[in-house]
Amino acid sequence: MPFREQPPRRLSLYSQAVLLFSGIYAIFGWIIFGFGMIFFWVFTYNSTAMLWFSMPKQWETHEGIVKRVIETNASQNEEYIYEIRYVYEKSAVEYGGRSFVISEEYDIGDKVEIEYNAQRIEQSRMIGGRSKMFSSWTILIIIFPLSGLFLIWRSLQINMKSLNLIKNGVFTTGKMKSRTPTNSSIEINGVEYPIYKYEFDFKRGASVYIAYCKTYKTQLVEDEVEEFILFMPNQPSYNTVYDSITNAPEINRSGQLIDIPIEKSYYLIAPILSLLLHGFLSYYMIFT
Repeated sequence: MPFREQPPRRLSLYSQAVLLFSGIYAIFGWIIFGFGMIFFWVFTYNSTAMLWFSMPKQWETHEGIVKRVIETNASQNEEYIYEIRYVYEKSAVEYGGRSFVISEEYDIGDKVEIEYNAQRIEQSRMIGGRSKMFSSWTILIIIFPLSGLFLIWRSLQINMKSLNLIKNGVFTTGKMKSRTPTNSSIEINGVEYPIYKYEFDFKRGASVYIAYCKTYKTQLVEDEVEEFILFMPNQPSYNTVYDSITNAPEINRSGQLIDIPIEKSYYLIAPILSLLLHGFLSYYMIFT
């Protein structure tokens, strides 16, 4: 059933949100980003890599006294990490600091050699120790949340185009011109579905344009002789095949959009949980 509503068409904020966060790229992107950021906060944020741009270039050596030796719950290369808390005196003022080591050789009262920042005497580190719990190599963990962000960005590109066309595009029909295997597939519940690339041609005035789409849901784009296509009237090459849009709204008998059912709200779970969790963690880690 073609649209009979004139653009711009109405679509609830809920339906727009589901459309924006739909699709395989979005699902995997938010999962990878959500879990990857947990490891980022645990390891990378607590690594010396976070000090690369804040540490002074020159230090002054001094003597410190160990006040506490704490066995952390962390390990690196199968060796336990210990937190050493120490004090040092400068100009009759006592300062405190802490460093991390993977050795049990320190006891309370031991003298240790420390370095401090001449411009900020309270900033110090123990020679032979680390200012953070983990080594700087843990910065490599950031690859995981960044790959998730890439998938999210890619999904938003696709879904924003679809949403724009649903709200402002012109309806027409097109015939399938070609169906080509992409040599890629997706596995759902143990079943592997091949992904195909489709081409549909449609006329706009005296010109013929091509609408492309990729999908594993072949039954949706092969169930009719001519498929529904949306395009921008001033730019027909900006188009999409309607049935290839993940969670495309149904169209009622009057040719109007029907809001996406509430059952589809599970597409919003991963984005909402990720944003809430990592919003809280970023506030806690940075400001407390």
